[in-house]
Amino acid sequence: MKSRLLFFLTLALALFTSRAQADSQLYGLTRAGQLLSIDKTTGTATSVLTLPSQYTNFRGFEYAAGNFYASYNGGRILRFGLNGTVKDLGSSGYPIVNELSRSPDGKVYAVVSQNDERSNGVNDGRAESLGQLDLSNGHVSITAAPPNATTIGVGPSFRALVFTDNTNFYTFHIDGGIYEKPWGTLLALTPTSNYFSTGSLPAGANANWGVLTGLAMDPDDGSIYGVDGWQVSSDLTAYTTISSTLYLVTYQTPDLPQQPIGSTGYSGIIGLAFGPKSLAKMSPAVALCISGIICPTPTP
Repeated sequence: MKSRLLFFLTLALALFTSRAQADSQLYGLTRAGQLLSIDKTTGTATSVLTLPSQYTNFRGFEYAAGNFYASYNGGRILRFGLNGTVKDLGSSGYPIVNELSRSPDGKVYAVVSQNDERSNGVNDGRAESLGQLDLSNGHVSITAAPPNATTIGVGPSFRALVFTDNTNFYTFHIDGGIYEKPWGTLLALTPTSNYFSTGSLPAGANANWGVLTGLAMDPDDGSIYGVDGWQVSSDLTAYTTISSTLYLVTYQTPDLPQQPIGSTGYSGIIGLAFGPKSLAKMSPAVALCISGIICPTPTP
């Protein structure tokens, strides 16, 4: 009896500890579909898995409700897990999903385009509206949009997005699309203020050093991390994939909103997300229980 009680107490403590740290690992996803675990102190990334080759051109990335979610091929949504399971949820309902971000209450929001500018010869990947992602079917419902959001060639583009609470967030604004300078500005917004209600943008931190393709807030201490995945060409006619660097983002310093931590060792990272530690780093018993597979039977 004592052995059984001790087993359950030990398992409960292990599960509690593992769940308390469940979302403390920083992950990145490359445009080609490689999931990486990233060391927050050095920036060094390690490959975790590679998604099947039929899923390409990833843009947005987030972890929520026990799974990773990513947008690919413009506006389609993919759900996948650390164990390699993959499910195509289908179309978001919009041609472009630039970013996915989870608010502290567990809702996932998407930065989307309400007009397919690429079909009209404007290939800047612009996305101007905010919507909530349905985790069951991948559909996005618009929650906030600027004036003239459906008009071709109108409005700026938002790329990276991170919620600091359930209503306030930081976003990386690519001024006028990827073909124009300055390349980007880091902004603090709410869905109902400034840009979304009046069409005007508040002052932000200029970031001419490149394009942030992902932002994520550490659930342990509230630190915000950013990553760059591409750079605008010198003639401003295209962007190129670059070696991705991890940054500590400090919006309060307008002239230098990023502090480089280090190179990830990978190129083209399009998003960041905090998720669970790899199952391989947990004890077998805890990993199996957290995975929902099986919990071992205690010795009588």
